[in-house]
Amino acid sequence: MTGLSLAGLNGLNGLNGLNALDAVVLEYVTLFPAVLAIAWSVLGLTQVIRHEWRLPMNDAWLPTVAVVVPAHNEELLIAGTIEALLAQDYPAMQLHVVCDGSTDGTARIAADYRDRGVVVHDLEVNGGKSAALQHVLDRVDTDLFLVVDADTWCHPGAIRSIVQQFADPAVGAVTGNARVGNVQNPLTAIQAMEYTVIVGMAKRAEQFWGGLYTVSGAAACLRTEALRAIGGWTGETLSLIH
Repeated sequence: MTGLSLAGLNGLNGLNGLNALDAVVLEYVTLFPAVLAIAWSVLGLTQVIRHEWRLPMNDAWLPTVAVVVPAHNEELLIAGTIEALLAQDYPAMQLHVVCDGSTDGTARIAADYRDRGVVVHDLEVNGGKSAALQHVLDRVDTDLFLVVDADTWCHPGAIRSIVQQFADPAVGAVTGNARVGNVQNPLTAIQAMEYTVIVGMAKRAEQFWGGLYTVSGAAACLRTEALRAIGGWTGETLSLIH
């Protein structure tokens, strides 16, 4: 801590009755977010320039993908999510919608897409997201397992871009770059900023060091064999994705 900052804080102590601990806490909560934001920005931008802009697109690389949408009472959103996934430009995918004990029209709406290749799993009991994902994991033999939340609409090239990352055999999981689509008021604007910071910058900054601590649950893809090797999803799973 510099003499200048101490003098400034001592002045505050005199004016506001702050003790030494208060001064340290004040400086920490003021400086730490700023330093962290700068570090995330620099490392994230470096990662984009070093890797993402140079990402090759190999049209011959077509591992099979199970795209799984767990949904509980999502009748207002599920149709849009399914339509966005059916519009993907990736041919080697299987789309599964898990109606996790829904009591509204989710299962009925999803069933309307069966003739377009959508597999609908209508579970009577709401077991939660992990149970819904495990239900499908036990029934697929694809190379990759992609989880998409029921309120997430994917860009038409999203799955192809995600899959390209797995051309590197060292990659076990990939997170999507989620964005908030309904920015209509200050609250949704704050949420949009959160996604930009946490996913757009923090995840890229983590990747700069060679990997991610977690992958975003809104759109996360994992190698199926790696997922099974760690036991998949169980009721005791603390955080496989968030």
